[in-house]
Amino acid sequence: MVSPANPLETGPWLKSDAAGVWDFDTGLHLRGGGPKKSPVRASSAKSVSQQVRELNEKYEALGLREPTLNNELNAARARVKEIHIGETLHSLTYLEKTVRIKHFRSLLEKAHAEYTLEHGYFKTRHALFKQPKDHLKEGNFNRTLFNIASDIAYSQHVFITVFIELYPEFLESTFETLSVHDTERFIGMRRELFKAQSKHLEDFRLQVRSLQALRESPRVGFGYARESALKAMPKVSQADGTSRPATELDFLTTHLLTLVDIVPKTPFDAQWHHLGEIIWPLTFTVQAQAQLAEPDSFSHQERVEVLRDIHERYARAYDALAILHLEVGDQFNLVDYNRLVEMVQELSVACEEQLTEELRRENEWLPAQPGPSRTAQQTSRIIRTRKHGILIGAARSAHGAQVVEVGESVSDPLQRATSPGGRRSTLTFRESSPNQWEEVEPVVAQPVTRSLGAIRSQCNQLLDRVDPQINRVKVYAKNSRFPLELEEILERDALKLDGLIREIERDFPSQTVEKPKPGTAQSLLKRLREGAAKLRQQAIWVLKSLPPTEPVVDFLLKKNEVQLIKEGERVKMFGPRNDYVQEYQVLNKNNQVLWYAHLHYSQLNSATNTPTAAHFKLKQQRKVSKQSLEAKAKPGERVAEVYYGKISKKMINEYFIPLAQ
Repeated sequence: MVSPANPLETGPWLKSDAAGVWDFDTGLHLRGGGPKKSPVRASSAKSVSQQVRELNEKYEALGLREPTLNNELNAARARVKEIHIGETLHSLTYLEKTVRIKHFRSLLEKAHAEYTLEHGYFKTRHALFKQPKDHLKEGNFNRTLFNIASDIAYSQHVFITVFIELYPEFLESTFETLSVHDTERFIGMRRELFKAQSKHLEDFRLQVRSLQALRESPRVGFGYARESALKAMPKVSQADGTSRPATELDFLTTHLLTLVDIVPKTPFDAQWHHLGEIIWPLTFTVQAQAQLAEPDSFSHQERVEVLRDIHERYARAYDALAILHLEVGDQFNLVDYNRLVEMVQELSVACEEQLTEELRRENEWLPAQPGPSRTAQQTSRIIRTRKHGILIGAARSAHGAQVVEVGESVSDPLQRATSPGGRRSTLTFRESSPNQWEEVEPVVAQPVTRSLGAIRSQCNQLLDRVDPQINRVKVYAKNSRFPLELEEILERDALKLDGLIREIERDFPSQTVEKPKPGTAQSLLKRLREGAAKLRQQAIWVLKSLPPTEPVVDFLLKKNEVQLIKEGERVKMFGPRNDYVQEYQVLNKNNQVLWYAHLHYSQLNSATNTPTAAHFKLKQQRKVSKQSLEAKAKPGERVAEVYYGKISKKMINEYFIPLAQ
């Protein structure tokens, strides 16, 4: 017999006698003798004993050093705490503060390395020789490593706060009041801040990994982790005064805003404003995604709807950044721009993974689970907005009406330093119509009347961009991730022209003339109206020139730019599908076919709202499939991809079912 764990560890033999009876043979056959251990087994046991003894000595040596190490850390932690709490708060210089922080962090990193090494020794000893209280030692090791990781993140948090306090002029002044010299300092400050924020994110990731390792500690891990997380994990302060655990997405929100300042080579110019118009609204989308990190927040249907909208918002931002880069890419710092685009891409991938996991749960079979004993108090609310998509905020009362405030800020626990960068901006929304929310715009002062010359200068500047912007959109269109954003880009330019039209009509009223003189108010109005009309016309043209997607077709139907027509009755399909298809035509205003829509049914008389598949198809691919093209192709010949634009149940119920009545 041998040990299942180690074949070299042998036991007694099993032998049978002449009658076929099996019994143990212990080896007790010689007078004065007894069972003898294998020399190999004896050598192995001696080696294991020696390893265990050496590992125990290392563990005991750490125990002797631990009080000194803890005293050093406690003293350094107290000195860092004096930076933002106590009598020395204002007496220390920036250099003295950073020296204390860096000294504390160096001690923490050294302690983390030492405990990690000793933890490895402990696990090796445990594998060789298990002791009854090893689970407690494992839990204590992981709790110590988590506490060290939390202090490392805390030290970086304090450093960022101290660093920002070094530049009070950038917290109080606006970009209009900064001189050229101040602008250069501002860019340098924001670049260093981004480095510090990136380091802070890595520290947070270490803290999260350490908490997970603590949670996985046998027998005691869950309790230790719950207690430690409440004490040391950063929180997010929400608009209603409550808080939730911070996620990586909350840190990335501040990174996005910092990158906006360092991407343009010349800050605070038109390109800086354009970049901010893309990224600033996106931060509220990231916050909405972060609030879905808790699996019990909101229903499954709500989570899927929000995640799909968030994924769409990331695609829109990606397209808008690409178009802006085509226009003014030479005025951007390429490395920083690429970092910004990669960050948006990473956010999109994370959202896609989160959505995939949510959809997987939809199809996952589970037995009925008991509901909670009491209903959870839901403080957050999902709202659907026109400009910002779906957001999540906190409801409150204001002037007798209910509003929803969107916006959060990350803070450290234990009354530590305030959040780096201060509280992020918030948006307030009120319900303008059932299930539709509009932003509560701040009251603005009466606009100053400008001279016609100033308006003419801006008019020429905007009109000069019309044709180049249309060409950029057309060039990029085939690479678009969300084609409807292309229409939005041109529509935003048209709205700027509309603003000038309203300003001229308000401040320079005059009688209409057939042929206005160049440079007059009426001439400017004519040019502005033509420019806005051209932008909107070309935006529709771009959408119609691309393969059909559900958002595009839905948009064109609502704009009455296309109509949906049922074509004949269901037709029997042969081949792999072997089902029935109902065809629909998507016609333009001239009754010309743009695309086709195919709804597949398993039976000829299946209910209209029960298709097995539904998709849009290109006009030239109306009657072809991937299989039919491959069947006709010559050996080795590559066939063209067949386009299928998915149609959702919602769109089927809204547009297709009424046509079948």
